[in-house]
Amino acid sequence: MNENKTYFSTIYSNFLSKVTDEMYAETWTEADLKRDLESILMSAIPNFSFPKFPLYDFKRSTEDENGDMVEGYFNSVLSLDEIVILSNLMMTEWLTRQIMTTENIRQKVYSSSDFKVSSQANHLDKLKKLRDAYVAENKANQKMYGRREITAEGRVKTTLSKLAGEPR
Repeated sequence: MNENKTYFSTIYSNFLSKVTDEMYAETWTEADLKRDLESILMSAIPNFSFPKFPLYDFKRSTEDENGDMVEGYFNSVLSLDEIVILSNLMMTEWLTRQIMTTENIRQKVYSSSDFKVSSQANHLDKLKKLRDAYVAENKANQKMYGRREITAEGRVKTTLSKLAGEPR
């Protein structure tokens, strides 16, 4: 079967392999998890700079007449680089969600001397640094993605000569 599409689940699998919070996937029904993953993907898509495929040519997931989920997909076959970039962009969106929860924003006071308000701030700072690391990694991945192409033989080739123009 030669379909010219990439199902969202391919990107979700890559994303979920990066999320180590087992409670994230365990607390949802399968349908709710897929809806949430699609929501994160939709937030991530606009952050893909200069893709080599039609970024907005996709079909969102729907429900059929039986109420079963019909999975969404891109109308292109995405490369591994593109899947990784999209899943990393999803990770950035997911980390932003973790940082922006009311649990993190609300000041907590603990009665025990074992807990300090600074530990909450420390945890939040580590989340922000992790998110920033993903942003930086994604910027580097997208820069590299734009500077290379895969030949018909499957080899990676630089595109820097195209930037300088054709030789005279």
